Amino acid sequence: MLIFLYEVNMRGDRVKELRERLQISQLELAERVGVSAQHIYRIESGRRDNPTAETLIRLSKEFGVSVDYLLGLVDDPHMNLQEADMTPEERNLLSAWRREDMRAILKMLSGIGKEENK
Repeated sequence: MLIFLYEVNMRGDRVKELRERLQISQLELAERVGVSAQHIYRIESGRRDNPTAETLIRLSKEFGVSVDYLLGLVDDPHMNLQEADMTPEERNLLSAWRREDMRAILKMLSGIGKEENK
Protein backbone atom coordinates (compact mmCIF):
# COMPACT_ATOMS: atom_id res chain seq x y z
CA MET A 1 0.00 0.00 0.00
CA LEU A 2 2.97 2.32 0.37
CA ILE A 3 2.98 2.90 -3.36
CA PHE A 4 -0.09 5.10 -3.19
CA LEU A 5 1.73 7.70 -1.11
CA TYR A 6 4.19 8.48 -3.88
CA GLU A 7 3.68 9.98 -7.28
CA VAL A 8 3.49 6.58 -8.94
CA ASN A 9 1.28 6.25 -11.96
CA MET A 10 -0.39 3.25 -13.50
CA ARG A 11 1.28 1.99 -16.67
CA GLY A 12 -1.70 2.01 -19.00
CA ASP A 13 0.45 0.68 -21.82
CA ARG A 14 1.11 -2.46 -19.79
CA VAL A 15 -2.59 -2.94 -19.06
CA LYS A 16 -3.37 -2.63 -22.77
CA GLU A 17 -0.56 -5.00 -23.76
CA LEU A 18 -1.66 -7.62 -21.21
CA ARG A 19 -5.32 -7.29 -22.24
CA GLU A 20 -4.46 -7.69 -25.91
CA ARG A 21 -2.28 -10.70 -25.09
CA LEU A 22 -5.38 -12.32 -23.55
CA GLN A 23 -7.30 -11.33 -26.68
CA ILE A 24 -10.14 -9.75 -24.75
CA SER A 25 -11.95 -6.46 -25.22
CA GLN A 26 -11.93 -3.54 -22.82
CA LEU A 27 -15.54 -4.43 -22.00
CA GLU A 28 -14.66 -8.02 -21.12
CA LEU A 29 -11.75 -6.93 -18.94
CA ALA A 30 -13.97 -4.37 -17.26
CA GLU A 31 -16.57 -7.02 -16.47
CA ARG A 32 -13.90 -9.37 -15.08
CA VAL A 33 -12.48 -6.76 -12.70
CA GLY A 34 -15.75 -5.02 -11.84
CA VAL A 35 -15.32 -1.59 -13.42
CA SER A 36 -16.73 0.11 -16.49
CA ALA A 37 -15.27 -0.24 -19.98
CA GLN A 38 -14.78 3.55 -19.91
CA HIS A 39 -12.63 3.13 -16.80
CA ILE A 40 -10.40 0.59 -18.59
CA TYR A 41 -10.17 2.91 -21.60
CA ARG A 42 -9.07 5.80 -19.35
CA ILE A 43 -6.43 3.63 -17.65
CA GLU A 44 -5.03 2.39 -20.98
CA SER A 45 -5.01 5.85 -22.53
CA GLY A 46 -3.36 7.47 -19.51
CA ARG A 47 -6.36 9.62 -18.71
CA ARG A 48 -6.77 7.88 -15.36
CA ASP A 49 -3.42 6.79 -14.03
CA ASN A 50 -4.23 6.24 -10.36
CA PRO A 51 -6.94 3.61 -10.01
CA THR A 52 -8.05 2.40 -6.60
CA ALA A 53 -6.05 -0.23 -4.74
CA GLU A 54 -8.92 -2.65 -5.26
CA THR A 55 -8.85 -2.16 -9.04
CA LEU A 56 -5.06 -2.56 -9.12
CA ILE A 57 -5.27 -5.82 -7.20
CA ARG A 58 -8.04 -7.16 -9.40
CA LEU A 59 -6.11 -6.28 -12.56
CA SER A 60 -2.93 -7.90 -11.24
CA LYS A 61 -4.83 -11.09 -10.39
CA GLU A 62 -6.59 -11.13 -13.74
CA PHE A 63 -3.31 -10.79 -15.62
CA GLY A 64 -1.21 -12.88 -13.25
CA VAL A 65 1.33 -10.09 -12.72
CA SER A 66 2.43 -8.07 -9.72
CA VAL A 67 0.90 -4.72 -8.83
CA ASP A 68 4.43 -3.31 -8.92
CA TYR A 69 4.66 -4.33 -12.58
CA LEU A 70 1.41 -2.54 -13.42
CA LEU A 71 2.75 0.56 -11.68
CA GLY A 72 6.05 0.43 -13.55
CA LEU A 73 8.12 -0.07 -10.40
CA VAL A 74 9.65 -3.27 -11.76
CA ASP A 75 10.12 -4.61 -15.28
CA ASP A 76 9.63 -8.29 -14.46
CA PRO A 77 5.87 -9.03 -14.42
CA HIS A 78 6.25 -11.42 -11.50
CA MET A 79 8.62 -9.37 -9.34
CA ASN A 80 7.77 -7.05 -6.48
CA LEU A 81 9.76 -4.13 -5.17
CA GLN A 82 11.83 -5.32 -2.22
CA GLU A 83 12.59 -3.36 0.93
CA ALA A 84 16.29 -3.75 0.16
CA ASP A 85 15.71 -1.66 -2.97
CA MET A 86 14.30 1.23 -0.95
CA THR A 87 15.99 4.31 0.39
CA PRO A 88 16.12 4.80 4.18
CA GLU A 89 13.32 7.37 3.86
CA GLU A 90 11.16 4.91 1.95
CA ARG A 91 11.78 2.21 4.58
CA ASN A 92 10.80 4.66 7.34
CA LEU A 93 7.63 5.54 5.48
CA LEU A 94 6.80 1.86 4.96
CA SER A 95 7.38 1.18 8.64
CA ALA A 96 5.01 4.02 9.61
CA TRP A 97 2.44 2.72 7.12
CA ARG A 98 2.58 -0.77 8.62
CA ARG A 99 2.10 0.73 12.11
CA GLU A 100 -0.78 2.80 10.72
CA ASP A 101 0.94 5.89 12.11
CA MET A 102 -0.72 8.51 9.93
CA ARG A 103 0.82 11.40 11.87
CA ALA A 104 4.34 10.14 11.07
CA ILE A 105 3.38 9.51 7.44
CA LEU A 106 2.03 13.02 7.00
CA LYS A 107 5.11 14.51 8.69
CA MET A 108 7.42 12.58 6.35
CA LEU A 109 5.40 13.49 3.28
CA SER A 110 5.28 17.17 4.18
CA GLY A 111 9.09 17.17 4.22
CA ILE A 112 9.45 15.72 0.72
CA GLY A 113 11.07 18.25 -1.57
CA LYS A 114 12.02 20.66 1.21
CA GLU A 115 15.45 19.07 1.55
CA GLU A 116 16.06 19.50 -2.17
CA ASN A 117 15.39 23.23 -1.94
CA LYS A 118 18.04 23.80 0.77
